[in-house]
Amino acid sequence: GAESPVFFVDFAPYAPSNGAPAGFAGIALTGEDGTVQGVLAVQMPTDQIAPLLMKGSQVNLHIVGPDMLPRNRAGTAGMEPLQDAALELALAGGEGRLEAPIATGEPGLSVYAPIDLGVFSWAIAAQMSNAAAFGPINALLMKAALIGCALLLLATLVGFALSRGITGPVNAVRDGLVALVRGDYAGAVQGTRRGDELGDMARSAEDLRETLQEARAAEQDNIFRGAGFQASSAPMLMLDGDLRVSYANAAVREFLQAHAGVFSAHGLHDGQGEVTGQELARLMPNPDSLRRALEAPEALPTTLFFRLGDTRFSMRVGAVADEQGRAIGTVVELANATQEFMDRALMVTIDRFLATIKMDRQARIFEVNGTMAEVLGRPAGEMVGEAALEVFRFDPKKASEHGAVLDRLEQGENVFGLFELLGADGKIHWLQGGFSPVLDTDGQP
Repeated sequence: GAESPVFFVDFAPYAPSNGAPAGFAGIALTGEDGTVQGVLAVQMPTDQIAPLLMKGSQVNLHIVGPDMLPRNRAGTAGMEPLQDAALELALAGGEGRLEAPIATGEPGLSVYAPIDLGVFSWAIAAQMSNAAAFGPINALLMKAALIGCALLLLATLVGFALSRGITGPVNAVRDGLVALVRGDYAGAVQGTRRGDELGDMARSAEDLRETLQEARAAEQDNIFRGAGFQASSAPMLMLDGDLRVSYANAAVREFLQAHAGVFSAHGLHDGQGEVTGQELARLMPNPDSLRRALEAPEALPTTLFFRLGDTRFSMRVGAVADEQGRAIGTVVELANATQEFMDRALMVTIDRFLATIKMDRQARIFEVNGTMAEVLGRPAGEMVGEAALEVFRFDPKKASEHGAVLDRLEQGENVFGLFELLGADGKIHWLQGGFSPVLDTDGQP
Protein backbone atom coordinates (compact mmCIF):
# COMPACT_ATOMS: atom_id res chain seq x y z
CA GLY A 1 0.00 0.00 0.00
CA ALA A 2 0.96 3.71 0.06
CA GLU A 3 3.31 5.14 2.69
CA SER A 4 1.39 5.59 5.99
CA PRO A 5 2.31 8.27 8.58
CA VAL A 6 3.12 7.44 12.19
CA PHE A 7 0.44 8.69 14.58
CA PHE A 8 1.31 9.60 18.17
CA VAL A 9 -1.03 9.52 21.15
CA ASP A 10 0.00 11.78 24.01
CA PHE A 11 0.86 10.43 27.44
CA ALA A 12 -1.99 9.67 29.83
CA PRO A 13 -2.56 7.31 32.77
CA TYR A 14 -2.58 3.74 31.39
CA ALA A 15 -4.28 1.04 33.50
CA PRO A 16 -2.18 -1.95 32.24
CA SER A 17 0.91 -0.05 33.46
CA ASN A 18 -0.57 0.33 36.96
CA GLY A 19 -1.89 3.76 36.11
CA ALA A 20 1.52 5.14 35.13
CA PRO A 21 1.47 7.60 32.20
CA ALA A 22 2.24 6.11 28.80
CA GLY A 23 2.04 7.29 25.20
CA PHE A 24 1.66 5.34 21.98
CA ALA A 25 2.98 5.48 18.41
CA GLY A 26 1.00 3.64 15.75
CA ILE A 27 1.16 3.01 12.04
CA ALA A 28 -1.30 1.33 9.67
CA LEU A 29 -0.32 -1.86 7.77
CA THR A 30 -1.90 -1.78 4.31
CA GLY A 31 -2.05 -4.18 1.36
CA GLU A 32 -1.22 -3.44 -2.29
CA ASP A 33 -4.78 -2.16 -2.88
CA GLY A 34 -4.52 0.30 0.01
CA THR A 35 -6.84 -1.55 2.36
CA VAL A 36 -5.83 -1.61 6.01
CA GLN A 37 -4.58 -5.05 7.04
CA GLY A 38 -3.80 -4.14 10.65
CA VAL A 39 -2.11 -1.63 12.97
CA LEU A 40 1.36 -1.76 14.54
CA ALA A 41 1.40 0.12 17.88
CA VAL A 42 4.32 0.75 20.27
CA GLN A 43 4.04 1.95 23.87
CA MET A 44 6.28 4.89 24.91
CA PRO A 45 6.69 4.97 28.72
CA THR A 46 7.96 8.18 30.31
CA ASP A 47 11.06 6.45 31.65
CA GLN A 48 12.47 6.53 28.08
CA ILE A 49 12.22 10.37 27.97
CA ALA A 50 13.47 11.28 31.43
CA PRO A 51 17.08 10.09 30.76
CA LEU A 52 17.26 12.54 27.85
CA LEU A 53 17.13 15.54 30.26
CA MET A 54 20.03 16.32 32.54
CA LYS A 55 19.29 17.67 35.97
CA GLY A 56 21.46 20.44 37.33
CA SER A 57 21.88 21.50 40.90
CA GLN A 58 20.31 24.95 40.28
CA VAL A 59 18.34 24.63 37.02
CA ASN A 60 15.15 22.58 36.93
CA LEU A 61 13.81 21.40 33.55
CA HIS A 62 10.10 20.66 33.15
CA ILE A 63 8.24 19.15 30.17
CA VAL A 64 4.44 19.09 30.33
CA GLY A 65 1.57 18.24 28.03
CA PRO A 66 -1.70 20.13 27.49
CA ASP A 67 -2.98 18.60 30.74
CA MET A 68 -0.01 20.16 32.62
CA LEU A 69 1.13 16.67 33.67
CA PRO A 70 4.93 16.21 33.62
CA ARG A 71 6.30 14.16 30.74
CA ASN A 72 9.81 13.78 32.13
CA ARG A 73 8.89 12.18 35.43
CA ALA A 74 8.57 8.40 35.58
CA GLY A 75 5.96 6.47 37.52
CA THR A 76 3.36 8.09 39.79
CA ALA A 77 5.43 11.29 39.98
CA GLY A 78 4.18 12.06 36.50
CA MET A 79 0.53 12.02 37.65
CA GLU A 80 0.65 15.32 39.61
CA PRO A 81 -0.08 18.41 37.43
CA LEU A 82 2.24 21.44 37.68
CA GLN A 83 1.02 24.98 38.32
CA ASP A 84 3.37 27.24 36.38
CA ALA A 85 2.74 30.39 34.34
CA ALA A 86 5.75 29.92 32.06
CA LEU A 87 4.63 26.43 31.05
CA GLU A 88 1.11 27.72 30.36
CA LEU A 89 2.54 30.44 28.09
CA ALA A 90 4.60 27.82 26.25
CA LEU A 91 1.51 25.65 25.75
CA ALA A 92 -0.19 28.69 24.23
CA GLY A 93 2.60 28.84 21.64
CA GLY A 94 4.77 31.49 23.27
CA GLU A 95 8.47 31.41 23.98
CA GLY A 96 10.74 33.72 26.00
CA ARG A 97 11.64 34.56 29.59
CA LEU A 98 9.40 35.19 32.59
CA GLU A 99 10.13 36.49 36.04
CA ALA A 100 7.42 34.94 38.19
CA PRO A 101 6.95 32.17 40.73
CA ILE A 102 8.33 28.97 39.30
CA ALA A 103 6.92 25.43 39.65
CA THR A 104 8.33 25.10 43.19
CA GLY A 105 6.45 28.25 44.29
CA GLU A 106 9.64 30.28 44.74
CA PRO A 107 10.21 33.62 42.93
CA GLY A 108 12.44 32.94 40.01
CA LEU A 109 13.27 33.16 36.33
CA SER A 110 11.84 30.84 33.64
CA VAL A 111 12.94 30.33 30.04
CA TYR A 112 10.16 28.55 28.09
CA ALA A 113 9.24 27.36 24.62
CA PRO A 114 6.75 24.99 22.94
CA ILE A 115 7.68 21.57 21.50
CA ASP A 116 5.69 20.79 18.33
CA LEU A 117 5.19 17.05 17.93
CA GLY A 118 2.75 17.21 15.03
CA VAL A 119 -0.62 16.06 16.32
CA PHE A 120 -0.03 17.60 19.75
CA SER A 121 2.36 20.01 21.49
CA TRP A 122 4.29 19.97 24.72
CA ALA A 123 5.89 22.81 26.70
CA ILE A 124 9.39 22.94 28.13
CA ALA A 125 10.76 25.35 30.70
CA ALA A 126 14.12 25.80 32.39
CA GLN A 127 13.69 27.45 35.79
CA MET A 128 15.92 28.94 38.46
CA SER A 129 14.95 30.52 41.72
CA ASN A 130 15.98 34.16 42.29
CA ALA A 131 18.32 33.03 45.02
CA ALA A 132 20.21 30.87 42.57
CA ALA A 133 19.79 33.05 39.48
CA PHE A 134 20.82 36.50 40.58
CA GLY A 135 24.51 36.04 41.33
CA PRO A 136 27.07 38.12 39.57
CA ILE A 137 25.46 39.78 36.54
CA ASN A 138 27.96 38.43 34.06
CA ALA A 139 27.48 34.86 35.30
CA LEU A 140 23.72 35.28 35.03
CA LEU A 141 23.89 36.50 31.44
CA MET A 142 26.24 33.70 30.48
CA LYS A 143 24.04 31.07 32.05
CA ALA A 144 20.92 32.54 30.46
CA ALA A 145 22.56 32.43 27.02
CA LEU A 146 23.76 28.88 27.56
CA ILE A 147 20.40 27.77 28.86
CA GLY A 148 18.67 29.36 25.87
CA CYS A 149 20.95 27.54 23.45
CA ALA A 150 20.63 24.31 25.40
CA LEU A 151 16.85 24.69 25.40
CA LEU A 152 16.67 25.05 21.63
CA LEU A 153 19.09 22.18 21.15
CA LEU A 154 17.17 20.06 23.65
CA ALA A 155 13.88 20.66 21.83
CA THR A 156 15.53 19.57 18.59
CA LEU A 157 17.13 16.54 20.20
CA VAL A 158 13.87 15.43 21.81
CA GLY A 159 12.04 15.56 18.48
CA PHE A 160 14.94 13.92 16.66
CA ALA A 161 15.30 11.19 19.30
CA LEU A 162 11.60 10.38 19.14
CA SER A 163 11.70 10.31 15.34
CA ARG A 164 14.83 8.15 15.05
CA GLY A 165 14.24 6.03 18.14
CA ILE A 166 10.61 5.13 17.46
CA THR A 167 9.43 6.25 14.03
CA GLY A 168 12.41 4.80 12.14
CA PRO A 169 12.28 1.29 13.66
CA VAL A 170 8.47 1.22 13.43
CA ASN A 171 8.66 2.11 9.75
CA ALA A 172 11.34 -0.56 9.19
CA VAL A 173 9.19 -3.30 10.74
CA ARG A 174 6.15 -1.99 8.87
CA ASP A 175 8.01 -2.11 5.55
CA GLY A 176 9.06 -5.69 6.26
CA LEU A 177 5.51 -6.78 7.05
CA VAL A 178 4.12 -5.02 3.99
CA ALA A 179 6.69 -6.85 1.84
CA LEU A 180 5.53 -10.16 3.29
CA VAL A 181 1.90 -9.27 2.53
CA ARG A 182 2.94 -8.60 -1.08
CA GLY A 183 4.75 -11.95 -1.30
CA ASP A 184 8.25 -10.42 -1.41
CA TYR A 185 10.45 -12.63 0.78
CA ALA A 186 13.85 -11.62 -0.65
CA GLY A 187 14.81 -8.73 1.63
CA ALA A 188 15.58 -9.28 5.34
CA VAL A 189 13.51 -7.40 7.94
CA GLN A 190 15.52 -4.53 9.47
CA GLY A 191 15.99 -4.00 13.21
CA THR A 192 16.57 -7.59 14.34
CA ARG A 193 19.67 -6.58 16.36
CA ARG A 194 17.76 -4.21 18.66
CA GLY A 195 17.40 -5.33 22.25
CA ASP A 196 13.96 -3.81 22.90
CA GLU A 197 10.36 -4.69 22.02
CA LEU A 198 10.84 -3.42 18.47
CA GLY A 199 13.76 -5.82 18.07
CA ASP A 200 11.55 -8.70 19.26
CA MET A 201 8.93 -7.73 16.68
CA ALA A 202 11.56 -7.49 13.93
CA ARG A 203 13.01 -10.91 14.79
CA SER A 204 9.55 -12.49 14.76
CA ALA A 205 8.86 -10.93 11.36
CA GLU A 206 12.24 -12.17 10.07
CA ASP A 207 11.49 -15.73 11.29
CA LEU A 208 8.17 -15.56 9.43
CA ARG A 209 9.93 -14.31 6.29
CA GLU A 210 12.45 -17.17 6.36
CA THR A 211 9.67 -19.73 6.88
CA LEU A 212 7.66 -18.32 3.97
CA GLN A 213 10.79 -18.20 1.80
CA GLU A 214 11.53 -21.88 2.49
CA ALA A 215 7.90 -22.79 1.79
CA ARG A 216 8.01 -20.95 -1.54
CA ALA A 217 11.27 -22.70 -2.52
CA ALA A 218 9.75 -26.10 -1.68
CA GLU A 219 6.63 -25.21 -3.65
CA GLN A 220 8.64 -24.20 -6.72
CA ASP A 221 10.75 -27.35 -6.45
CA ASN A 222 7.60 -29.48 -6.36
CA ILE A 223 6.19 -27.59 -9.35
CA PHE A 224 9.34 -28.22 -11.40
CA ARG A 225 9.46 -31.89 -10.41
CA GLY A 226 5.77 -32.33 -11.19
CA ALA A 227 6.21 -30.66 -14.57
CA GLY A 228 9.16 -32.93 -15.38
CA PHE A 229 7.21 -36.00 -14.22
CA GLN A 230 4.22 -35.06 -16.37
CA ALA A 231 6.32 -34.15 -19.42
CA SER A 232 8.39 -37.34 -19.31
CA SER A 233 7.93 -39.63 -22.32
CA ALA A 234 8.46 -42.65 -20.06
CA PRO A 235 5.27 -44.13 -18.51
CA MET A 236 5.59 -43.14 -14.84
CA LEU A 237 3.16 -43.40 -11.96
CA MET A 238 3.21 -42.85 -8.20
CA LEU A 239 1.83 -45.26 -5.59
CA ASP A 240 0.72 -44.31 -2.08
CA GLY A 241 1.33 -46.34 1.06
CA ASP A 242 -1.53 -48.72 0.17
CA LEU A 243 -0.01 -49.31 -3.31
CA ARG A 244 -2.80 -47.45 -5.05
CA VAL A 245 -2.01 -45.18 -7.97
CA SER A 246 -2.00 -41.60 -6.66
CA TYR A 247 -0.73 -40.03 -9.87
CA ALA A 248 0.01 -41.14 -13.44
CA ASN A 249 1.44 -39.08 -16.28
CA ALA A 250 0.02 -39.00 -19.79
CA ALA A 251 2.56 -41.57 -21.02
CA VAL A 252 1.06 -44.19 -18.66
CA ARG A 253 -2.37 -43.87 -20.27
CA GLU A 254 -0.80 -44.12 -23.73
CA PHE A 255 1.19 -47.20 -22.63
CA LEU A 256 -1.88 -48.98 -21.23
CA GLN A 257 -3.93 -48.16 -24.32
CA ALA A 258 -1.15 -49.50 -26.57
CA HIS A 259 -1.11 -52.79 -24.61
CA ALA A 260 -4.82 -52.91 -23.75
CA GLY A 261 -5.33 -56.25 -25.49
CA VAL A 262 -2.54 -57.96 -23.55
CA PHE A 263 -3.54 -56.49 -20.16
CA SER A 264 -7.29 -57.06 -20.54
CA ALA A 265 -6.74 -60.67 -21.67
CA HIS A 266 -5.24 -61.34 -18.25
CA GLY A 267 -7.92 -59.50 -16.28
CA LEU A 268 -5.88 -56.32 -15.79
CA HIS A 269 -6.52 -52.69 -16.75
CA ASP A 270 -8.05 -52.48 -20.23
CA GLY A 271 -6.65 -49.04 -21.06
CA GLN A 272 -10.03 -47.35 -20.56
CA GLY A 273 -10.98 -45.03 -17.72
CA GLU A 274 -8.83 -43.43 -15.06
CA VAL A 275 -5.60 -44.99 -13.85
CA THR A 276 -5.48 -42.88 -10.69
CA GLY A 277 -7.03 -44.73 -7.75
CA GLN A 278 -6.45 -48.19 -9.24
CA GLU A 279 -4.92 -50.91 -7.09
CA LEU A 280 -1.55 -52.33 -8.06
CA ALA A 281 -3.20 -55.71 -8.72
CA ARG A 282 -4.90 -54.07 -11.73
CA LEU A 283 -1.55 -53.27 -13.31
CA MET A 284 0.54 -56.39 -12.72
CA PRO A 285 -0.25 -60.08 -12.09
CA ASN A 286 2.14 -60.52 -9.14
CA PRO A 287 1.90 -57.41 -6.87
CA ASP A 288 3.47 -59.35 -3.99
CA SER A 289 6.85 -59.11 -5.75
CA LEU A 290 6.66 -55.31 -5.49
CA ARG A 291 5.65 -55.49 -1.84
CA ARG A 292 8.65 -57.67 -1.08
CA ALA A 293 10.93 -55.23 -2.91
CA LEU A 294 9.60 -52.31 -0.83
CA GLU A 295 10.36 -54.20 2.37
CA ALA A 296 14.08 -53.73 1.55
CA PRO A 297 14.35 -49.97 0.83
CA GLU A 298 18.15 -50.16 0.93
CA ALA A 299 17.99 -52.19 -2.31
CA LEU A 300 15.99 -49.52 -4.15
CA PRO A 301 15.85 -48.53 -6.92
CA THR A 302 15.37 -51.94 -8.50
CA THR A 303 13.75 -53.46 -11.58
CA LEU A 304 10.99 -56.08 -11.53
CA PHE A 305 9.69 -58.10 -14.47
CA PHE A 306 6.38 -59.80 -15.22
CA ARG A 307 5.04 -61.72 -18.20
CA LEU A 308 1.66 -61.50 -19.93
CA GLY A 309 1.46 -64.16 -22.63
CA ASP A 310 4.41 -63.69 -24.97
CA THR A 311 5.00 -60.12 -23.82
CA ARG A 312 7.36 -59.23 -21.01
CA PHE A 313 7.16 -55.98 -19.03
CA SER A 314 9.54 -54.25 -16.64
CA MET A 315 8.82 -52.03 -13.65
CA ARG A 316 11.60 -49.71 -12.48
CA VAL A 317 10.78 -49.09 -8.79
CA GLY A 318 12.08 -46.28 -6.59
CA ALA A 319 11.12 -44.77 -3.23
CA VAL A 320 9.73 -41.23 -2.76
CA ALA A 321 10.94 -39.60 0.49
CA ASP A 322 10.10 -36.36 2.28
CA GLU A 323 12.64 -33.73 3.45
CA GLN A 324 13.42 -35.84 6.54
CA GLY A 325 14.15 -38.91 4.39
CA ARG A 326 10.98 -40.77 5.37
CA ALA A 327 9.36 -42.88 2.65
CA ILE A 328 6.00 -41.42 1.62
CA GLY A 329 5.34 -43.29 -1.62
CA THR A 330 6.73 -45.20 -4.56
CA VAL A 331 7.48 -44.16 -8.13
CA VAL A 332 7.21 -46.77 -10.89
CA GLU A 333 8.35 -46.62 -14.52
CA LEU A 334 6.72 -49.11 -16.90
CA ALA A 335 8.30 -50.50 -20.08
CA ASN A 336 7.82 -53.25 -22.64
CA ALA A 337 10.87 -55.45 -22.03
CA THR A 338 10.12 -58.04 -24.72
CA GLN A 339 12.82 -56.75 -27.07
CA GLU A 340 15.30 -56.57 -24.21
CA PHE A 341 14.67 -60.23 -23.37
CA MET A 342 14.95 -61.22 -27.04
CA ASP A 343 18.23 -59.32 -27.40
CA ARG A 344 19.54 -60.95 -24.27
CA ALA A 345 18.55 -64.40 -25.50
CA LEU A 346 20.15 -63.66 -28.86
CA MET A 347 23.42 -62.68 -27.20
CA VAL A 348 23.37 -65.89 -25.12
CA THR A 349 22.82 -67.92 -28.29
CA ILE A 350 25.60 -66.13 -30.13
CA ASP A 351 27.97 -66.63 -27.24
CA ARG A 352 27.09 -70.32 -27.02
CA PHE A 353 27.27 -71.33 -30.69
CA LEU A 354 29.42 -68.67 -32.42
CA ALA A 355 33.11 -67.87 -31.98
CA THR A 356 33.47 -64.18 -31.03
CA ILE A 357 36.21 -61.72 -30.19
CA LYS A 358 35.53 -58.19 -28.87
CA MET A 359 37.98 -55.34 -29.47
CA ASP A 360 38.19 -51.70 -28.37
CA ARG A 361 38.73 -48.74 -30.72
CA GLN A 362 42.50 -49.26 -30.51
CA ALA A 363 41.95 -52.79 -31.93
CA ARG A 364 43.03 -54.47 -28.70
CA ILE A 365 41.16 -57.59 -27.60
CA PHE A 366 39.27 -57.27 -24.32
CA GLU A 367 37.00 -60.35 -24.46
CA VAL A 368 37.15 -63.81 -26.11
CA ASN A 369 34.31 -66.29 -25.70
CA GLY A 370 34.82 -69.96 -24.98
CA THR A 371 33.95 -71.13 -28.50
CA MET A 372 36.65 -68.93 -30.07
CA ALA A 373 39.20 -70.06 -27.47
CA GLU A 374 38.36 -73.69 -28.23
CA VAL A 375 38.66 -73.15 -32.01
CA LEU A 376 42.07 -71.46 -31.70
CA GLY A 377 43.28 -73.86 -29.03
CA ARG A 378 44.35 -70.95 -26.77
CA PRO A 379 43.08 -69.87 -23.31
CA ALA A 380 40.74 -66.89 -23.61
CA GLY A 381 42.62 -64.95 -20.92
CA GLU A 382 45.86 -65.32 -22.81
CA MET A 383 44.51 -63.41 -25.80
CA VAL A 384 43.02 -60.53 -23.78
CA GLY A 385 45.14 -57.43 -24.24
CA GLU A 386 46.74 -58.57 -27.50
CA ALA A 387 46.50 -56.46 -30.64
CA ALA A 388 44.06 -57.72 -33.24
CA LEU A 389 46.87 -58.02 -35.77
CA GLU A 390 48.56 -60.58 -33.50
CA VAL A 391 45.56 -62.90 -33.97
CA PHE A 392 44.18 -61.94 -37.41
CA ARG A 393 46.16 -62.00 -40.66
CA PHE A 394 44.49 -59.80 -43.22
CA ASP A 395 45.13 -60.20 -46.99
CA PRO A 396 47.25 -57.21 -48.18
CA LYS A 397 45.86 -57.54 -51.71
CA LYS A 398 42.26 -57.26 -50.55
CA ALA A 399 43.24 -54.40 -48.26
CA SER A 400 44.67 -52.50 -51.25
CA GLU A 401 41.51 -53.16 -53.26
CA HIS A 402 38.82 -52.55 -50.60
CA GLY A 403 40.66 -50.82 -47.78
CA ALA A 404 42.13 -52.09 -44.53
CA VAL A 405 39.62 -53.94 -42.34
CA LEU A 406 40.32 -51.85 -39.24
CA ASP A 407 39.99 -48.59 -41.20
CA ARG A 408 36.65 -49.71 -42.62
CA LEU A 409 35.43 -50.60 -39.12
CA GLU A 410 36.45 -47.13 -37.87
CA GLN A 411 34.24 -45.66 -40.60
CA GLY A 412 31.27 -47.71 -39.32
CA GLU A 413 31.34 -50.34 -42.11
CA ASN A 414 30.60 -54.06 -41.64
CA VAL A 415 33.23 -56.37 -43.17
CA PHE A 416 32.38 -59.99 -44.08
CA GLY A 417 34.44 -62.78 -45.61
CA LEU A 418 36.86 -65.63 -44.96
CA PHE A 419 39.51 -64.67 -42.41
CA GLU A 420 42.83 -66.17 -41.36
CA LEU A 421 43.47 -66.48 -37.57
CA LEU A 422 46.62 -67.59 -35.74
CA GLY A 423 46.00 -70.31 -33.14
CA ALA A 424 48.16 -72.22 -30.69
CA ASP A 425 51.67 -73.10 -31.84
CA GLY A 426 51.25 -70.85 -34.90
CA LYS A 427 48.52 -73.04 -36.38
CA ILE A 428 46.44 -71.28 -39.03
CA HIS A 429 42.62 -71.39 -38.81
CA TRP A 430 40.26 -70.15 -41.52
CA LEU A 431 36.87 -68.87 -40.29
CA GLN A 432 33.92 -67.55 -42.25
CA GLY A 433 32.45 -64.55 -40.47
CA GLY A 434 32.38 -60.81 -40.19
CA PHE A 435 33.54 -57.71 -38.28
CA SER A 436 30.78 -55.34 -37.05
CA PRO A 437 31.42 -51.98 -35.36
CA VAL A 438 29.43 -51.09 -32.22
CA LEU A 439 27.82 -47.68 -32.85
CA ASP A 440 26.63 -45.10 -30.33
CA THR A 441 23.29 -43.29 -30.49
CA ASP A 442 24.77 -40.85 -33.02
CA GLY A 443 25.86 -43.69 -35.32
CA GLN A 444 29.53 -43.27 -34.45
CA PRO A 445 31.82 -46.29 -33.68
